[in-house]
Amino acid sequence: MNKKKLIIGGTAAGVILVAAIFGFVFLKGHSSGSSDSGDLVYVDSVTSIMGLGSGTGQLNRFAGVVEPQKTVTIKQSSDKKVKECYVKEGDEVKKGQKLFIYDTSEAEENLSSKEIEIDRIKMDIETYKSNIATLQKEKANASSEDQLDYTVRIQSAQNNQKKSEYELKSTQQEIEQLKKSIQEAEVTSEIDGVVKSINNSSDDSAGYSGSSSDDSNAYMTLLSTGHYRIKGTINEQNRTSLNEGDAVIVHSRVDENQTWKGTVSTIDLEHPEENSDSGYYMSSSSSSDTTSSSNYPFYIDLEDDSDLMLGQHVYVEKDEGQTENREGLWLTSYYIIQEDGQDPYVWAAGRHDKIEKRKVTLGEYDEKLDQYQITDGLTEDDYIAYPEDSITEGEKVTKNIEDIYGNSDDGSDGSMDGGVDSDVMNGSDDGEIIGGSDEDVMPKEAGSASDMINSADDNMPDEEDYPDDSADDSAGSMPDGAAETGDRPASAE
Repeated sequence: MNKKKLIIGGTAAGVILVAAIFGFVFLKGHSSGSSDSGDLVYVDSVTSIMGLGSGTGQLNRFAGVVEPQKTVTIKQSSDKKVKECYVKEGDEVKKGQKLFIYDTSEAEENLSSKEIEIDRIKMDIETYKSNIATLQKEKANASSEDQLDYTVRIQSAQNNQKKSEYELKSTQQEIEQLKKSIQEAEVTSEIDGVVKSINNSSDDSAGYSGSSSDDSNAYMTLLSTGHYRIKGTINEQNRTSLNEGDAVIVHSRVDENQTWKGTVSTIDLEHPEENSDSGYYMSSSSSSDTTSSSNYPFYIDLEDDSDLMLGQHVYVEKDEGQTENREGLWLTSYYIIQEDGQDPYVWAAGRHDKIEKRKVTLGEYDEKLDQYQITDGLTEDDYIAYPEDSITEGEKVTKNIEDIYGNSDDGSDGSMDGGVDSDVMNGSDDGEIIGGSDEDVMPKEAGSASDMINSADDNMPDEEDYPDDSADDSAGSMPDGAAETGDRPASAE
């Protein structure tokens, strides 16, 4: 029994020793990481800052689509019917070309009726005039008792004459409108373009419209040819990113280097769009934010629309001079610290990934972009930090935000359960352990975990050291099979 207890005790001691070593590694790594992670300084590459115009690596871009410079909608008159349509969807049309003609048979009948009515009204007016003249002569020879009666009769005739004259004027206006309607029965195109759609069920009021915001009720929609514009969509959360009159750059989705320049002509805040797919392209907003807010269309007039295709999808960004070819390295002014009596400097990642003050020599200043040319002190391969007041020289830097959370306890970053870094467990030296080197976490004097296990096995008592006391099996600590066969650890053989 004592022999078995010694075997079990020796094995347990080895397990406890190994567990203690791993516990030391775990606590050391986490305590080091937690103590230093707050002192890390996040740095961005000069290349990304120069290329994207932002230290966050983001650039406001909006999706857009090429559409005709002008969209013409023709609405059908509510009191007319289309007699014949001369074109069909997809036809190309020229300015002045006949598109369709209204049925004028009813208007022509009304015109004839009104012309007859005009003759009647004119005759009534002449009759009233004649009666008034007769009554005035009779009144001059009438007695004083009859004067009042003639006065009333003359005034009544004059009122009837005025009513007839008003009716005549009103009827003449109706005739002019009928004549105009008949003359304009043929509708012609105002532009060179293409017939986009024909809606035979439309019965809205007549007229041309240059707006494309709602052509669902139009009888016919025409798209102009020859010149294009860009239609984009802006979200209410980044509404201030663009304003009417802003210069923009349009990028091809196929070839990033193929660009066009233009100006924001209109931002239509009166007609928000629903379920738009052409909103913010690069944004720090989450998808849940953008889906719960409104999108508004905006339009861009292009300086040159060569090589663009109708319906082509593009990206739009504000023109901040980023496409201009400028010599040297240019940096936004807020990265550069200029204090009285000191040379300008930036916070840069130095040797051993420690933050340091790096003196820079300034050249030209671009007032439009608020950028300085850096003639000495920095290269495109350097990494710099946003100048926070909390930065202290000598603090450690990180070039990837994930490094800060590399030892999180949830194991989501690929570490083992409990948050132990897999590099520590398997002896890999790839990457950096936050809070110190591998040597800091596992001192050389302690040795590896496998060395500790072998050392524990080597110190196990030999077989002859165990007293022969196999009669006492009451503890039941060893499996029955092991007790009967006398199984022992390999190191005890």
